[in-house]
This record gives sequence, structure tokens and C-alpha cells, in this order.
Amino acid sequence: MRLHKLLLLFSALLPLPLAAQQTTPPAAAGGERVGYIVAVVADSAITNVALMDGMVQYFAMQNRPPVFSGPEAERARQEVLDNVITELLLLQAAAKDTTIKVDDERLRRGVEQQLSERQRQAGGAAQFDRVLRQNGTTQAEYREYLTAEIRKNDIVGQYMSHVRQKRKPPPVSERELKAYFEQNRQLLETQWGAKPALVTLDQIVLPILPADSADAAARTRADSVFLLVQQGEKFEELAKRFTEEPGGRERGGDLGWIKESDVVRDFARVTFSTPPGAISAPFRSSYGWHILQVERRRGAEAKVRHILFMPGVTDADLERALQRGDSIAEQLKQGAAVAPLARQYGDADFDVRIGPVPPDTYQQNYQVDVASSKAGDVVGPAPFGEGPAKRLLVARVVERTPAGSWSLDDQQARDALQQQLAQQALMKELVAELRRSIYVKVFEQ
Repeated sequence: MRLHKLLLLFSALLPLPLAAQQTTPPAAAGGERVGYIVAVVADSAITNVALMDGMVQYFAMQNRPPVFSGPEAERARQEVLDNVITELLLLQAAAKDTTIKVDDERLRRGVEQQLSERQRQAGGAAQFDRVLRQNGTTQAEYREYLTAEIRKNDIVGQYMSHVRQKRKPPPVSERELKAYFEQNRQLLETQWGAKPALVTLDQIVLPILPADSADAAARTRADSVFLLVQQGEKFEELAKRFTEEPGGRERGGDLGWIKESDVVRDFARVTFSTPPGAISAPFRSSYGWHILQVERRRGAEAKVRHILFMPGVTDADLERALQRGDSIAEQLKQGAAVAPLARQYGDADFDVRIGPVPPDTYQQNYQVDVASSKAGDVVGPAPFGEGPAKRLLVARVVERTPAGSWSLDDQQARDALQQQLAQQALMKELVAELRRSIYVKVFEQ
């Protein structure tokens, strides 16, 4: 099996069959030596074949045919070698972190998702199998390759997440920011696309509150199931029988690994104050009544199951919320400040200021059209979301900026670039430290 062909498949399925592409490095096709070692990282060796495979992927990701000789090939070779060494250094460091665990079920789902996407790109499962056969491999071998790659990426990702939690990146100066932007302006604008019109809103997100009797009924259901928990019944089985979360019964209430920022505040508060292995008493969030089980904890993440009991929301409840929204919208039109009204009536899990973002972002997330709105306009009340996540939006347009070219005066571009450079600096600093503590030898060719 030729690994470089799998790398091409992993990067993208090209329009032509891979057998018709110029993918075989000259050393592999002629009489030159193959399989020699070009570098060693701790107890891992990097061969010239693996390096050539990396170069094939390097050019494939740029949608270009691979080049194996000349200055361009040498630059690519050095970049690929540096990347492979960095990856091995990170894997060596990650092996010492006992909190890093690969979730086998999530790994399996990731492999299936990748396979499904490759089959879709190829035009179906039969066509995908034909492409694999043309390249002398099988779906089982490709699945094995994907599994190894996704596992490796998961381990490195967890390790880097832990690093970012423990240490701040080196500071990025204004001079560095400007220099990088000017040197890479064309590439960055290609990555970001044309700068769209941007709109900033101050919002009040209104919950659709159930009647007291419906809320009390949901609490009673939660208390009844919690009694079964206390009697020793298995939490996962109770979730399959009783949770009212859409799709939750099929998952046995499983939410996977979550961080505080992933969930609403009340749910986060209970999750991260509940010890691993413990089950919480019933508590309320903006979605309803919950019982949760913290299965495991790693760093700032927790693996959680929950059982949700949703109070029924009626048309009368929605009508009351709409009337309240109309009243708030009228106050905003009369010049009232948004923040005090948000504190009094709004859902605390939503920030007051949102944006600047393109107008279609509001259409996608809130089902509200602000494409023609101007500063000072009031929008809403507009319903958005489904089921227990349904809310009403009332907002005032704060600012609107026209489409144009990106510059460092755009806070969105500045923040993205600042974060990108900071993470690059952190990685450079970390790799330099690892090179001093882990054996690395690059052989002259």
C-alpha cells in the first residue's frame, strides 16, 4: 500500500483517478535507494519515504501536482520535515500527560464521518471503492489509516489544549502584527474572503416562560426519577426511558465532553461542582429541570449524561412573551437603554452586545433580517430556535459598516490575526523547549 496515495485521499478526492496523477516520487520509481532515515526524534525515525509522502500531501492541499526537485521542492521538503518533527515532539510530550485519553466511541464516529464524506466526494460508495482498488488498497486499510490519523490528531489536540490552559502565549507587538499583515495581505484576504458589510446589535433575548403549573409538573417528574436514581437504578437506562431532550433517549442522555463555555450557566455551575462519578439532585436551567451524572473529568472538561424534564410551553405562554417583547421594543424606540432592560427581562446566558458580524449571521442564528437596517433601528420581537431552546429577540442596531477591503482597523481582522500570531509564537516557544529536552537528530542528505 502506498501511503502517499492515502494521504492524497485523506486531503481531498481529486477529479481524476489517483492512478492518473503524478504522485510517485522519483526515488521510489527509479533505482535510487529508498527507506533511509532522514531524522530521529527520541525513539521514532523519519524515513525519506515518509517525507516524500508528506510532500505529496503538502502539494495536494494546495491543489497542485507534487514537485520533487529544485528550489521549490527543497522549501517544501524542509517545511514538511519541520512539521513532522514538531508532530513527533508533541506526541512524545503528550505521552507523559496521563490525563489524555482517546474516547473510542468518538474516534469510531470520526472515522465513519470521514469515510462517509470521502464516499460522497467520490460519487458514492461503489465509486470510492473503485478509486481505492485503482490505488492498490482496500477500504479496511484506508479505515485503519484514518483511525491512526484521527487518534494522533486527537492526542495532539488534547495536549495543546492543556498547554493553552496552563500558559499564556508570548506577547505579539503592534509592529509584528502590522508586518505580518502587510507581508501576507493577499493570502489572508484569500483565506478570509471579501470583507462583508458588518452589523452590531445590542440585544435582549427573552425566554418563553411556562406557566407555574407546568414548571411544577416538570419538577415533580424530575423528583420521581431522582428517587429511582437513589434506589440504584442505572442512570443511562433511566435517561433512555425518561429524558425529554430531543434525541436524548437514543444517546442515553450522553452529552460527551463539555467545557463551561459549551453550556448555559446553571448547567455549567452544577456540572463543575459535581465530583466525577456523582449524580446531582434535580436543578433548573433555562431549558427545564435536569438531573446530571458526571462520568469523568479531564482538565477543564467533563464527560456528562443528563436527564431533562421540559415544562410544556403553550400558545398562551408564547403570546405573553410576544406582548412583553412588543412592550420592550416600544421602549427601545422611545430611546430606552438596552442593558437595564436586558438585566430585568433577558436570558442571562446571552450577551447584550453581539457583532460586528455579517447580516446573514443574524438571519442564520436568529431568523431576523437586518440586511437593510441602519443604526438606531429596532428589530423584533422575533422568535428563534426550536423546542426548549426557543426564545425571542428584541434588539437595537448599534452600528453598520459597509463592505470593503480588510485592514487592521477592523477589530474582527485584528483579533483573528492577533490570536493566530499568538498561537504561532506559543507553538514556536513550546517546540524550542521540547527540542532541548527530547533527542532530535537530522541527518545530512
